Amino acid sequence: MYQAYLSYFAEEISVQSEAIQAFARVAMRASDGHEGGSHPLSVVLVAGPLGSGKRTLMEALARLLLGSDRRVIKINPSLFPQAGHLLTYLASACQAFDATLLPGENPLRLIFVNPIEKSQPAVMELFIDIFTNGEAMLVPGWTVDFRRTIFVLETDVGELETGEELFLGFKASDPEAVAKEDARFRKTIEERVYASFPPRLLSLVDEFVFFRKIREWDLRSILEKLLRTLRQRLTSLGLHLHVEDAASNFLLSAGNRSLRFGTKGLRQAVDRHLETPLRDLLASRPLPTGAVIYARRTLNGIALFVPL
Repeated sequence: MYQAYLSYFAEEISVQSEAIQAFARVAMRASDGHEGGSHPLSVVLVAGPLGSGKRTLMEALARLLLGSDRRVIKINPSLFPQAGHLLTYLASACQAFDATLLPGENPLRLIFVNPIEKSQPAVMELFIDIFTNGEAMLVPGWTVDFRRTIFVLETDVGELETGEELFLGFKASDPEAVAKEDARFRKTIEERVYASFPPRLLSLVDEFVFFRKIREWDLRSILEKLLRTLRQRLTSLGLHLHVEDAASNFLLSAGNRSLRFGTKGLRQAVDRHLETPLRDLLASRPLPTGAVIYARRTLNGIALFVPL
């Protein structure tokens, strides 16, 4: 089962091997059918640069365990100045979620908290209490149970740290040097995380998941995954997509220009130059079943055409 989970998360973003292993362990704990004792099922703290795949794996975990990433309960703690306000919201959100469960469905919740470091001291104490006891009392006689809950805490600490000064001159062909710089970069992020949170909170974290910087040579595998997903959607409509090499290189170049923001630039390029034109094409006229849509590099970007 663990190997199956590794393969599942690798389909999402294969370049983050350490994070994939951590999320696979979380999935294993969630699938064994046991509650977390007097604690939540898992408390996961994720950190790393912008666009490195933190939210991608959280949403993949939700699809795996809940069937949809739309079922995640999302919390921005900066919007709750008092702990009582947050607990009331959590109680209502959990009650609404539980009402959607089908008979016999696993009563598992996933709560995503971002940015955790923006919590007021009283709110941080509430989180510590929940992670310690697996429950919290809203009013006498009403206790909110979090023992079948996974908490994914995302921190923006270090998010804008690209580590560019560390990686200058290193290529994929020098894995030892890259590994050393990864370790240095991780240490920098860890130091900032440990300085930003109470030790009591950090002691309750089951998985501290570090996402490394996305580099130029990572983009091709990420692009292949994005294109594979797009092809699958078109295949379900009876259509096929062929992206010529020059068009793929154009997308990679666009992603590389904004590499400071991780995969966001590449995803935006795919949306702008492929997904949006595809939506316009499909809306403009019906295509026959089995039609092949070609994406070709042009002077202005990428053009789509369907041979007659």
